[in-house]
Amino acid sequence: MEKKPVKLACYEILPAEPKLTKTFDFVKDLSDALSSGKINERCRSYSDIAVQGEQEFITKRTQSNVGLFCTFLHLKEGGAVLISKALMKESEISLEELAETEEENTEGYVKDYTYFLLTKKLLILKSTRGIPSSDIEIYLNWFLKKSHAKYANKNSVLILRPLLKKTFDPRTVGSIELGSNVKIGEKRAVDTIVRPIIKDLEQLLKAQGYDDIETGKIVKATVILKIIRPKKDEKENLKALQSILKALKDEETTIKDKRNNTIHMGEIKETREVRIPHLATGFPDVAVLETQMLQYYSEVSNR
Repeated sequence: MEKKPVKLACYEILPAEPKLTKTFDFVKDLSDALSSGKINERCRSYSDIAVQGEQEFITKRTQSNVGLFCTFLHLKEGGAVLISKALMKESEISLEELAETEEENTEGYVKDYTYFLLTKKLLILKSTRGIPSSDIEIYLNWFLKKSHAKYANKNSVLILRPLLKKTFDPRTVGSIELGSNVKIGEKRAVDTIVRPIIKDLEQLLKAQGYDDIETGKIVKATVILKIIRPKKDEKENLKALQSILKALKDEETTIKDKRNNTIHMGEIKETREVRIPHLATGFPDVAVLETQMLQYYSEVSNR
């Protein structure tokens, strides 16, 4: 089998409410829900307003003394035809085996897929452009709330924050420049935070709101967050930077040190590139991938 590079990203798992950490075990609760339910009971519609739209769900999981290794699938609209109703009533299916046996073109229905290792403190994710960590966070919160009455009335159950490298000092950050595609909610950050500069000043004066301004009239808008006084508490500085990086999920975002030198994400976020054998269908060898994730977890969790 051909070996291909795979990027693993690491995230801290934090309870949305501090007291939850003493009461609930997210790994056990997720495991119980997956063991007792069928696949069709854990399908989440990607859009709440879509009746038959895109779906995402955990197709398969294996459990170890460390945590749960899960396969996560995002189907395109109409992609449910890829999986028969009989299979959807099973407790799990192998996406890799399905790709080998299906006569239809699997890639035509799959928007993207990924794998993650959920432990009590960390989540190791196979990075993919199509399924960011925010999608995994939303799904886990949705599924836990749906599956357990004790979570049902909570706004959120858990939070994923990017784990930072042990060697990185957040006090070295001097500024963070938001990229033009950064979004807060459904709005572009530059529209949300700062009034854009437009060609027609008269139009700006007459506009009742930003929605009245045509996008083509905007010249440029930039937001720069200046880090003035980092706290003395190292843990608080790490939490603050984690929150900023979580909110600004955009490749155009630029982080600079106090001397105005660019700090690359590779110097900040805890990630690792590994080479994994891939099947003829294009899917990775999940046994090898799980082993690599477990090894990575043992290293970062003991630091």
